[in-house]
Amino acid sequence: MNLQDMIDVAQAIVAPGKGILAADESDGTIKRRFDSIGVDSTFENRRDYREGLFRTAGAAEYISGVILYDETLRQDGADGTPLVEVLSSQGIIPGIKVDKSTKPLASADGEVITEGLDGLRDRLAEYVDLGAKFTKWRAVITIGNGIPTRHCIEANAQALARFATLSQEAGLVPIVEPEVLMDGDHDIDTCYEVTTETLREVYYELGTHRVALEGTLLKPNMVLSGKDASNRASAEQVAEMTVQCFLNTVPAAVPGVVFLSGGQSDDEATVNLDAINRYATSHGAPWELSFSYGRGLQAAPLKAWGGVAANIPAAQAAYYHRAKVTSAARRGEYTAEMEEAADPNASVLVVAARFAWPEYKQLSAYVHHQSVRPTDYIAFYKDGAIQPLVSKIKSRTKSLNADQGSDAKELLGRLDKRPEGVRPDVWFERSTGDSIMFLSGPDHGETVKLPQSIINDKKNKNGDPTPFTYGTPRYVTLGSLLNAHKTSELELCKPAK
Repeated sequence: MNLQDMIDVAQAIVAPGKGILAADESDGTIKRRFDSIGVDSTFENRRDYREGLFRTAGAAEYISGVILYDETLRQDGADGTPLVEVLSSQGIIPGIKVDKSTKPLASADGEVITEGLDGLRDRLAEYVDLGAKFTKWRAVITIGNGIPTRHCIEANAQALARFATLSQEAGLVPIVEPEVLMDGDHDIDTCYEVTTETLREVYYELGTHRVALEGTLLKPNMVLSGKDASNRASAEQVAEMTVQCFLNTVPAAVPGVVFLSGGQSDDEATVNLDAINRYATSHGAPWELSFSYGRGLQAAPLKAWGGVAANIPAAQAAYYHRAKVTSAARRGEYTAEMEEAADPNASVLVVAARFAWPEYKQLSAYVHHQSVRPTDYIAFYKDGAIQPLVSKIKSRTKSLNADQGSDAKELLGRLDKRPEGVRPDVWFERSTGDSIMFLSGPDHGETVKLPQSIINDKKNKNGDPTPFTYGTPRYVTLGSLLNAHKTSELELCKPAK
């Protein structure tokens, strides 16, 4: 790749609403993760777990790139398809971790240096042939008694710069990762000072090594209190100090910042990313502020999988949910109610929706004329396919007046405006058997967005095409909707009366 190609890749990785899945765990790290769920870290188990994530339908809406480990870059899926192709066929950009982890730094007690520069030029050429488009190198800076030293910061910055210039020589976009660990009981001001000093040195060395910043990305820590600090800073403090630190250290030529989740929990990493994006937007920050999360995206799906092949759909649903809410945080649009992950075993009522689909999009409600079983969600079948929005059923009522509460009052206000396509007779001259469902709206956090519309392939006993649903209610599981491409792949269910 020439420089323009690298710029294009860097910008694609930090495209609005998208970020990176860090799946570059070393053999030792992935073994510890698997040990936590009681699964052996075998070649086949590592492949099956990662392949399951990579094949999650619709993930490309939120995931722009995946950082791979050397083994995974070379690995084929169970059907023989290279995992790199599994990703690239969805428009997800494959990258590779190229450092060889850390070793003790000579003459610097308690500090480490990242190794892996020996033979890197040859390895990079091989990685290009294997399909990688970007690289990543992690440096580790520890806060403690008398550390970090200037010696440690300079040595790691120089290694990052040498990695970056070799990557660009090979036509690969370098992701520079100087991580100031959150281990310890230090306050957020200390983290700010150390992160500032580290980033200034990193960009000094990148300039000295003639790295084209517009063809790079930065993967830093957020400015946080230590994990064991007595009074940890709020998300608002984290946002302000992180963005101000970067405004003072990170050149505007850098296309984007992809934060690591570090030792943060899923919730903390998401809330902080959201706060950072809100603050950055209001203060004119020049870069895209995205994510490159490992544990922040994988903890939930790893637990859901548990080493059982039959649990792959549940793991994919958990991964898709984490990617979706993290994308919302990356846009500064995250809300806590989004964390109520949809249960893949939840029941979904599928209704014929020639008129109901446009009414739902305008009114966030549905009138039904028949007895239906209690269910969690509703999906709409129209024009030979189940539409890609599955709405949460918030409440039901047999009457419609302002005394029914805020949902009814809001719906009455919408009906007064008589939106185009709405049939007033349905809403104002209902028979006694009718009732109204109040639903989560198309953009509401509780509405599940399917990866694609689900095409109906149902046929009658003569082999002729027939509607999936016409008059009789049909119920399916939410998990099967998330992973199906056609209706024959759906799992039917029968909710209790």
